[in-house]
Amino acid sequence: MTTKDPESEHPSVTLFRQYLRICTVQPNPDYGGAITFLEERARQLGLSCQ
Repeated sequence: MTTKDPESEHPSVTLFRQYLRICTVQPNPDYGGAITFLEERARQLGLSCQ
């Protein structure tokens, strides 16, 4: 497997990699971290969160 230069990686892939680093599996999921990540991305897009 070849590794890509992070600057040449598509921004969507970079965001997906960041999201996958958040542990959301049982028995100790970090749902708060996942929510924070998604809320930050939503705000960057001008979307509101509840």
